[in-house]
Amino acid sequence: MEKTDVSFLLSLPLLMLWGYSSIEKVLFWQESYRAFLNQPFPNPWGIVLAYVVPGFEILLVILLLFPETRWWGFLGSALLLNSFTVYVGMVWIGVFPETPCNCAGLINLLNWEGHLFLNLGFFSLTVLGLWFTKRGAEAPPDGVKLKSD
Repeated sequence: MEKTDVSFLLSLPLLMLWGYSSIEKVLFWQESYRAFLNQPFPNPWGIVLAYVVPGFEILLVILLLFPETRWWGFLGSALLLNSFTVYVGMVWIGVFPETPCNCAGLINLLNWEGHLFLNLGFFSLTVLGLWFTKRGAEAPPDGVKLKSD
């Protein structure tokens, strides 16, 4: 199996995650906006994040779709998932005095521990995706030599 194929297969779950998550945030904007304001950080941050997070998720979908930009999509996914995982871990161990609402569609069905492990699984996909994807372009298949100019 070529690296391109593996890279594409690893991107599929992330495409579904970011696609679903961003569409839900846009379609149910008021609920999403209120959920960001309900988080344990200052409201100005919540306002900014309510716009930035869905926009970044849409950007990740676009980057992951194309072999030429897939590395950047995996990198951005790793950064966003790392942020989410740290936050969920902090909620899970009780860092915040109040437990904010989970407010993430289907992920609402999970408890915080389940959410943490789901994030770690998706983060693992991003690490593998970065491994199989060369920055800026797909790596040539094994045994293929590129001509030098």
